[in-house]
Amino acid sequence: FGWHVVRLRGDPSSLSVYRQLVLRLAAKPGGYGPAIDSLGMEFYQCAARNEPIDEGLLALGREVMALYSFDHKPNASFDHHIETIAEVCLRGPLAASLATQMSQRFAEALRDHRSGASDLKKLACALFKHHPIAALDASLGEIGAVDRRPVLWRFSMMRESPVNCASDDALLAWAELEPTTRVPLLAAEIKIHAKSDDGGLTWSPAAARL
Repeated sequence: FGWHVVRLRGDPSSLSVYRQLVLRLAAKPGGYGPAIDSLGMEFYQCAARNEPIDEGLLALGREVMALYSFDHKPNASFDHHIETIAEVCLRGPLAASLATQMSQRFAEALRDHRSGASDLKKLACALFKHHPIAALDASLGEIGAVDRRPVLWRFSMMRESPVNCASDDALLAWAELEPTTRVPLLAAEIKIHAKSDDGGLTWSPAAARL
């Protein structure tokens, strides 16, 4: 289906029409994946042409992400496109509420082993990178206390925890609020070792600070 021809560039009304069609598609059974693929291509094309993404398209990206129930079985295309959208739409304070909502839904889906949520490594990384406190609270804090497995263990075929996508400063700030319980939780997630100048191993910066 030629979905991308819907948005005619240079036509002021095209984004409004595109928004209505994408939201309708996302709400249909089996339509969420194609909606994400279409929207992901819009974001990709903006980046390829080095064009800024206008506020209307950003708002649409947040609307569509807010609809995600983690019941859709992801594939490689879906993982790539939702990460493309998340990397842009999760930035900044305007996305704080969305990030909190998605982090909590994501953690619940992982606990329930729901529809391949454990394959969405790139989306998890985007949440920890852009809104680390919300992601940490949902995965390791009181909200995530139901499941005390390390976050890494909840993902399939992943070499390191997505917690490492958060900055060291954010990790330390979160741990300092309740160090007795939170330091051990982070210690199970972060990269412990880094290569030293002589080719050996030393403490990673995060581990040394923790």
